[in-house]
Amino acid sequence: MKWFILVIMSVATGETDNGDRDTYLFVNPTFDTYNECVSYVMNTDNVPFISHKIIMNYGFRSIENIICVDQNKIKKHILKEQDV
Repeated sequence: MKWFILVIMSVATGETDNGDRDTYLFVNPTFDTYNECVSYVMNTDNVPFISHKIIMNYGFRSIENIICVDQNKIKKHILKEQDV
């Protein structure tokens, strides 16, 4: 099973907080274990890479949370959204 980094943005200034957040899913790098993913995220040497990707896609936005998610949860979420 693969693990991915998921970044959850804070609500932007002036937006209504309806519980829906902008997210960014890193598809590269991926990790073989949860612990590898967490170690990568916690390593301060990787902050510039993560920050650059977020800035390139969302501009200067505050990050609410960074989590590691497994591919099964991502697939379930995608399939659930397709049913809507």
